[in-house]
Amino acid sequence: MIDKSPQKIKEMFNRISSKYDLMNNFISLGLHKIIKKCAVNDLLKDRNVNNILDCCTGTGDIALILKTKFPDSKITGIDVSPKMLELAKQKVKNVKFIEGSCTDLPFEDNSFDLVTIFFGLRNIEDYEKAISEIYRILKPEGKILYLDFGKSKYTVTIFNIIVNIVAKIFFQDIYPYRYLLKSKEEFMVEYDLVNEFKQKNIELIEQKKYVFNTILTLLLKKCKE
Repeated sequence: MIDKSPQKIKEMFNRISSKYDLMNNFISLGLHKIIKKCAVNDLLKDRNVNNILDCCTGTGDIALILKTKFPDSKITGIDVSPKMLELAKQKVKNVKFIEGSCTDLPFEDNSFDLVTIFFGLRNIEDYEKAISEIYRILKPEGKILYLDFGKSKYTVTIFNIIVNIVAKIFFQDIYPYRYLLKSKEEFMVEYDLVNEFKQKNIELIEQKKYVFNTILTLLLKKCKE
């Protein structure tokens, strides 16, 4: 099992922050931004969301997409890595970025209409606590938009090859990208993930898959207690 202790994750993302966006562009062949926009536009549509929290916001890609789609909404991004947040603040204006953990969200109960978490839950050691915290801060009937890698074996094999090649060329310390591959392989399959949310009283509304089932997107809803 890989080490997902909070301090380890924080140090790793601080270390790769300066090349994070560049590597994402190379690894995904430029597709990651398109997929993220499609997920937001396809699943959120014209939903009324006044207060949005982007968990594991990183360098602010999702916050930027959300701000473009919902310019009048209040958007907050949270991440454990201060260096990633520095880049997010440069990239996105009129969004509040704060350093913090998804397992101890510094917000009152029933605060947000929407929580987004893209490529982040599998990096959290106590992901069950994170899901519980997200449930707590969501308003009644509040939504969660979740996105991460699926389990398509063929495309995952191609992705793994690309990551190893690009990481060796552009990044001397390839541990973070080996971690990426390992965390993707070790994380829950789709059925178990949906069931994990269900156990926390969060139900699936809709799901989509992109790029030959490589990317899984879920729209979920907080159920009444």
